[in-house]
Amino acid sequence: MGNSDLDAIRIFVMFYNTFIIPIFVQTSVIIGFGPDLFCQVLNPIVEFGVKIRALGNIGHQVPQNKKLETFFQRAIQVSPLILPFMITILVWLSIDPFYVFEKASTYEEFEFIIIPARILTLIWVTEAIAASIWCLTTAALIILASSTQILARCGKILEKTPNSKRKTRIIKIYKELQIWNRYINQNFAYYAIPPIVFFGSCTLICTNYFTMKFPGRIPWIAYWIAPWTSIFGFSMMMMVLPEATMLWDRSVRFLGILKGRCYSKYEVRLCHSLAKVAMEVGPFGQFTKSWKMAIVWNIANYTMNVLLAF
Repeated sequence: MGNSDLDAIRIFVMFYNTFIIPIFVQTSVIIGFGPDLFCQVLNPIVEFGVKIRALGNIGHQVPQNKKLETFFQRAIQVSPLILPFMITILVWLSIDPFYVFEKASTYEEFEFIIIPARILTLIWVTEAIAASIWCLTTAALIILASSTQILARCGKILEKTPNSKRKTRIIKIYKELQIWNRYINQNFAYYAIPPIVFFGSCTLICTNYFTMKFPGRIPWIAYWIAPWTSIFGFSMMMMVLPEATMLWDRSVRFLGILKGRCYSKYEVRLCHSLAKVAMEVGPFGQFTKSWKMAIVWNIANYTMNVLLAF
């Protein structure tokens, strides 16, 4: 591995850390200083389930994805074991963000302290990032999947038994879901999603470029950080983005069903007062199908531009 390759790797590591750390800062702050927020967000899911079951049995079974649950359990168990090993390799190859201390002659006599300090600091940071990743992904999937199922079951009940009393109860449940969704957006999604979209896309562009540009030019243990990040990032995208899009789609579909079953003036006014339920991307609006396509398209487009430019 030549000096030019080593310098390129260090630049990549600098960009990698610059992009990946801001993604999960908000989640880390909430975990550290406001852990009650997650309880307040997740607890209403059980209450919604009780209220929907009280409407009657419609033969709608909540789907379970055992493979996904097993994947998350194994990944959460394995990540604390893999990360220290990877960090030690990066420090040994002098491509970690703190490699500058190795070159400074002032600190040569403290080298026996600096190297363990570099390893321990990086392990602490990466473990915090990993905890934020799993917390954010798990909470997002639970919230999105639960909201989608609530809308699906309410829509199915409305289609099968459109009597006035049950319709009023369903509208009440939808209003409560709307308030719950607004609370999530105001206290978490509004601040957390924009950095995830922007810096997450930048991280994937950076790792895609490194994966295609540097095979065989650096030690494999360092090289595989980039493709594994790309694979993991795209896997998270393919799990979370469709759920976020489906929530908006289910909300539009439910409101369409409800409008077709509102006959009195009161019901029509009540129906028009209901808003779509969806995740908000900060001040940029709600997460819809166009957002999903735009994110995937921009990652692919800018990856090709970077490959052609450098």
